[in-house]
Amino acid sequence: MMKQFEKVSEIFGSLKSRFRRNKDDSQQKTKGMQLIEDEELFSNGTGVISNRLVTFHHPRSFESEQFKMLRAKLLFPVSGTPPRSIMITSAAPGEGKTFVCTNLAVSIAQNIDRFVFLMDCDLRRPNIHRYFGFEDAPGLSEYLSYGTHFDEAKS
Repeated sequence: MMKQFEKVSEIFGSLKSRFRRNKDDSQQKTKGMQLIEDEELFSNGTGVISNRLVTFHHPRSFESEQFKMLRAKLLFPVSGTPPRSIMITSAAPGEGKTFVCTNLAVSIAQNIDRFVFLMDCDLRRPNIHRYFGFEDAPGLSEYLSYGTHFDEAKS
């Protein structure tokens, strides 16, 4: 179990340093200009899919390959059974939870015959809907607080 944790940590560390380096490079190139990362997108007919979904837009990129490795480690463990659910969390905002969980979800959905149910449990600042180009709609907090019907909350 500890070896699996070390491997997953290694992959996250690699992704984090690569993502930070790319972000720093792009900020230096656009000095004096406002970066609009999530607006350099394309329309899919129902909304706009974020450019930060590297597993969708750049399936052969280094970052996308790292998510494929993480997917393989999680879903095809050396010993034991694969998890039925995965939770991604962190201690502070801005550490990449949304980036990791959305790209991991896309990676799982792309190449493995499985359904992916991705739930944004960030009740203060939900962002997953933006990555997939959906409007902010009733969600988990409305379902738990106000008894919103589940069919309305799951979209």
